[in-house]
Order: sequence, then C-alpha cells, then structure tokens
Amino acid sequence: LSALAAQKPALVFALGSHAAKRVRKSMPDVWIVYGMIYYPEAEGISQDAKMVGVSSLGPAKALAVAVRAFTRAKSLTILHSQAESAAVPALVEHLRAEGFEAQSRAVSAVGDLPAAFDAVKDQCKILLLLPDGITANADSMRFLISQCVQAGIIPVSLTEPLAANGAMLASFVSPEAVGSQAARVAAEILKTGHAPADRVVSAAESGIALNKNTAQALKAQVPKNFRVEVTYE
Repeated sequence: LSALAAQKPALVFALGSHAAKRVRKSMPDVWIVYGMIYYPEAEGISQDAKMVGVSSLGPAKALAVAVRAFTRAKSLTILHSQAESAAVPALVEHLRAEGFEAQSRAVSAVGDLPAAFDAVKDQCKILLLLPDGITANADSMRFLISQCVQAGIIPVSLTEPLAANGAMLASFVSPEAVGSQAARVAAEILKTGHAPADRVVSAAESGIALNKNTAQALKAQVPKNFRVEVTYE
C-alpha cells in the first residue's frame, strides 16, 4: 500500500471490503472502484463520495423473471443474519419494485434459526437466502432447504454458490462480469472526473442457476424453454 500510494494513482480497483478499507485509509482522496462486496451498506462504505461499487449480488429483476416461470406466488421473505440488516431495506425495495410482496426476518444466531423459520413459513411461498453467517453454516443451509421442501416453499438466492448448496433458483453475477463492469466504471471516472449517479452499480450481465434436485423435491416442472447458465443436479 505504501508503494502504491507513492505512485499517486488516479484510481484504485479493490476486491473485497478489507482491501477497499485499507486503500481508503492509505489514500484518503483516491477514487476507489470496488467489487466482490455483498453489503457495502453494512460495511459502512456506501456513503464515501469517491467510492463506487459493482454489485456482486444477482439482480432482483432477473430473479423475478426466473421465479415467474415456476409460480405466480408473490409472497417473499428474506431470511438473513442480523449482521446484514443495514443492507436489507434497499433489497426489499428492489424486490417490491419487481412485483414481490417482500418482507424480511433477521436471525441473530444459528440457534435461533428454527424459531425464525417457523415464524415466516406460513407467510411466504418464496424464501430468499443471502450469503451470510447463517447460510455459510452447512447444517443451517441443509435445515433451511429441507424445511422449505417440507413446507412447499421455493428457496431462492442471489448468488451461484447458494444454488449449488440447495437454493432452487438464483440470479447471480460472475466475477468476470463484475470485473468488466468495474473497468467501464473506472474508465468513465477517469474520463469525466465524476462518479455515476448510483454509488453501487449493477453489472451488465447476469445469469440464472438452477438446482434440479431441489426442483424435483418440490415437484416443480422446469419449462422446456427455461434458460439457465448453470445447473446443479
């Protein structure tokens, strides 16, 4: 960082919250474009006037399109770790804009998960799982998927790894798409000296992941023309 600061860069691309925060501490005035940070609001960096992020969560719009291929249900609950609560209201609004009747439920600890699920299982037909401390626990993830199947709830997500671990559907953004969008944002900043209107921008490309095992367990028929980029069986 000291060597980088001595070069007086006009802009730095940072991967991950630790890198972005360390760069800001070392170079208080440099432009920073960052990627691979799921929750900039929770990290306390979304208000920095010279930091622009590329969202690493899949877009709500793509998720809505995928879900509608399977169900007309609109009731959706985000079940998430308390640590990410600062980032959830904006996500709820994005989902509501796409036609979901979205709400959220925070879980303070893994041990509170059964009670939290019981509290929401009769209120939703779609359960959105986020990459956080709850879903990172393999036992918790298995519990959530099995309980969703038992209750007839479709588990969905906004990252590919959670589809691999059981979520039936996920919209996702690949690291390559994040990098490409970051390059475009950086080029525009260097050209104009101004940040985009949004402090966090979406990548130009996204994909859909499908977990066939979960779909079969839920007796969900996959439409023949349903387009997916990644399938897990």
